[in-house]
Amino acid sequence: MTRTLLLLYKPDSAHVARLNAIGPEWKILYTTNPADAKEYIMNAEVIMGNYHLSESIPFNNGSLKWIQTNSIGIDFIKKKCGIYLDNILLTNARGVFDDEISEHTIALILLLQRKLHFVRDAQNHHCWHRLENLMLLKNKNVLIVGYGNLGKAIHQKLSVFGCKIFGINTSIQSFFINHEEKHWREHLPYIDILILSLPFTNLTRNYIGEIELKKLPKTAFVVNVGRAETLDEQALFCLLRKQEIAGAALDVLNDEPLKSNHDIWDIQNLFISPHMARSKETEPPYRFEKLFEENFERYLYGKTLLNIVDIEKGY
Repeated sequence: MTRTLLLLYKPDSAHVARLNAIGPEWKILYTTNPADAKEYIMNAEVIMGNYHLSESIPFNNGSLKWIQTNSIGIDFIKKKCGIYLDNILLTNARGVFDDEISEHTIALILLLQRKLHFVRDAQNHHCWHRLENLMLLKNKNVLIVGYGNLGKAIHQKLSVFGCKIFGINTSIQSFFINHEEKHWREHLPYIDILILSLPFTNLTRNYIGEIELKKLPKTAFVVNVGRAETLDEQALFCLLRKQEIAGAALDVLNDEPLKSNHDIWDIQNLFISPHMARSKETEPPYRFEKLFEENFERYLYGKTLLNIVDIEKGY
């Protein structure tokens, strides 16, 4: 029986040719149409891509063995069709977008630090507004919550500014400040910039909540480029309105896209980045192609795949 690879995106001919060279005996189908996805998925053994993935998986006849997503987070797949993932290998795009997301994170930090959002607001009103007493990043204490591939990429880029950078995750829970080792929550009063780059799992829901946010100094900034559900947004919005946190930049929100009448648009010290730390790729070639091509070859030769996801853990 012919083995089928289904691409849930529009590839260019060069990408298809490389996949054909790796698996010449395979039938390669591709679509971004929901009806076609449900039809093509019936006999697919391997799926690459996210377009209409969740609603199509139930139509597979049992031939499916491996799914490669073109995203890092898999919580949306697990939520919508987790019951169909038993005995299916799942890999993600971890590492593919680290440079772009980490660069965007630095941009958000600099925007907050130099108060560029206020300057842009003034420009929109044709107002020359020269700000005073702007601070430097040098010697600022930065805590990265979610110290995986992305967190380490943010660390690497941010280090050139002379910050003191600390990283924690669900396994690393403590670090040193002023030669004193404490649990990370005890160090929060000394943190100037809090960055979230966490995946969303059962363990990370509201990982940063009201208790943690209230421990930050009033001069602190909060940046989230991970998953929205890992931050208690309402607690943050309340503290921003009270000026008990200096500012925040959120690339992810629980309500996306944000409606025009939502009240948080008017929080002056909040900068909203509309889920663009990883920009949307609309035309090939795509950045995830190289990873998938390598993994496809590994799959055919029985080698361990890159970026295997523990579905139970969610990352």
